[in-house]
Amino acid sequence: MFLSSSLIIIKFSGPQNIGNYLKNSYLKKQKEPEDIEDFVFYSINFYDENKTIGEIHWSESFNFGKMNLINFMREEDYFILFTSTVQNFNVLKYILKELIGNNFELEVVTIPLKYKLEKDYPEIEGISSIEEQNAFGISMILNIQDKYSFMKIYTNGLVTYTMTNDTGTIKKIIDIALALIKFIKGSEYS
Repeated sequence: MFLSSSLIIIKFSGPQNIGNYLKNSYLKKQKEPEDIEDFVFYSINFYDENKTIGEIHWSESFNFGKMNLINFMREEDYFILFTSTVQNFNVLKYILKELIGNNFELEVVTIPLKYKLEKDYPEIEGISSIEEQNAFGISMILNIQDKYSFMKIYTNGLVTYTMTNDTGTIKKIIDIALALIKFIKGSEYS
């Protein structure tokens, strides 16, 4: 597994069995103006046959620009992008549009700017302490497999945590984030 300390969770709504549409692909489009011999480049590659983990690459200038990389996981109707830039969901959206068409919606899973974390929030395994921070989000201390770490869910959807490359810890962080967001927003993400 790769090292990571931040992620965004994206909810996919569209065709059932999305795995049937996903494949290793690269896409390119000519840069403007057309007399420039360069193009914008996108690709998606999967590490496993179930298409649940992989990486996305893109560059605004294939010949002269920086090649960006985002590792990701897919669990059911959620894509988890390991990035600190929420806008990177647009790259995934562009690639999925080319693979699937327009028959889907993507949404960054967020908490509202004005939320109230009730005193009686559900007990979620792994949370040692939790604190709401108004418009900034929720901070917490986690205890996962007897290891303490910090985690924060920002209102724009960014989730940060103590750097790790342990798959079990990352999956637990995702589960905790989704459980809290579902509790705050109700049935919207069930």
